[in-house]
Amino acid sequence: MKKYFMFLFFLCCISLNSQMLHYNSYIDIPTANYTDGFFINTDMNLATKSESEVGFDPNIGIEYTKDQFNMALKWYNGADFAFDVSYQIIEQNETRPSIAIGIQELAFNKFISPAGSEETYADESYENRPPEIASFYGVATKDLGKNFEITLGIGRGKFVGYGPRSFFPNTDVIFAEDHENWVIGLFGGLKINLNSPLNIILEADGRDGNLAFEYETVLLKGILYFTKLEHLFTEEEDSPNSVRIGLNLSYNLMPLR
Repeated sequence: MKKYFMFLFFLCCISLNSQMLHYNSYIDIPTANYTDGFFINTDMNLATKSESEVGFDPNIGIEYTKDQFNMALKWYNGADFAFDVSYQIIEQNETRPSIAIGIQELAFNKFISPAGSEETYADESYENRPPEIASFYGVATKDLGKNFEITLGIGRGKFVGYGPRSFFPNTDVIFAEDHENWVIGLFGGLKINLNSPLNIILEADGRDGNLAFEYETVLLKGILYFTKLEHLFTEEEDSPNSVRIGLNLSYNLMPLR
């Protein structure tokens, strides 16, 4: 029975679409708290507007975490590969947060997103789009009591936006010229535990505002999420920009904790 389950799970994985393809993340941002294991990560997400330029595309990811080291291989749109690696340099205790550094989107393409190297979401087609390749970052995560966890970080590339609102959390807001190759953006998130395996996640990834409902066990983590929520309030009816809804699944094939 277990073999049949794993085969069906694999078929599900290769038919779905990716947002982050990481177990050790919120929705679109990394965290500094790691769970050991070997994971299959996948999700499906689609635009709430049928006229969106990026609809549905298949992606899958695998991830390995042991102690302070994390690495992940992602397959975007059945054609483009990207590799991520990170290291937890400090583990949290009662007085200090966990701190990690990493690089995401090590790829053969200068510009790459969950839609692959040929496409990106309409609201990320900036005139000064920061290249996502080699998106360096530093991140800190800290528990705030029993029910809250906060994550704050800085990074380049995929963590930087040049939109009408996402321009403000990056360093170019203080300059008279654009530095899209080297500009740094801020990202952060809050996880709220409901005294159960269920969590609520609020997140700003440097480009968009996101919301998720997460259910986590030792072997499986599922996330129902809504990304690009800023479009609910500001976009015109004929805009190609769209809120996206998705379901993320991560399965731990080799629990180490």
